[in-house]
Amino acid sequence: MTSQLATLRVLCPITIIISVISMITGILQLVFVSPDHGWPQSSGAGIWSGIIVMVASIMGILASKKSDDPEDCTLKKLHSAHFGLSIAALSCCIQDLVYSSQMLANCSNATLAADTDYCSTKVEGTVAVAAANVVLAFIMILNCIAFVSMYYCHRKQVGCSGKICGSEKY
Repeated sequence: MTSQLATLRVLCPITIIISVISMITGILQLVFVSPDHGWPQSSGAGIWSGIIVMVASIMGILASKKSDDPEDCTLKKLHSAHFGLSIAALSCCIQDLVYSSQMLANCSNATLAADTDYCSTKVEGTVAVAAANVVLAFIMILNCIAFVSMYYCHRKQVGCSGKICGSEKY
């Protein structure tokens, strides 16, 4: 259990930094997209995935605190919230990966890049930002999978001395 908490204490701050970078590249992606572009280029998926991954990571930091009281159920609740947010973040990151990959593919193709319906007039910048978003989304997906698996492997060892809060059995 201690190794899981130590891993959360290290992985969550790193993930927060990655999510901030994702939000910045998500904003840049919107800057490079012209107003004529519709969904999904103008969805802001990088921004939203960055926000929810950041919230899940903050919840992970809070859940990684040690409690002296074995009957304290706060950590159990925080771990459950971290688990739920990690699943939501995972789905947002997959969506971000798909949208950014689509934009990268469209703008990398010379024929489509010339067509302003698919790509901005600033093709190089659009390709660079979309590529960065693809890489960041993939890293955040891996982090979210790690968060979910850590919870699943250690779910019975967290808080309340083996009991669900308010009940006699786990």
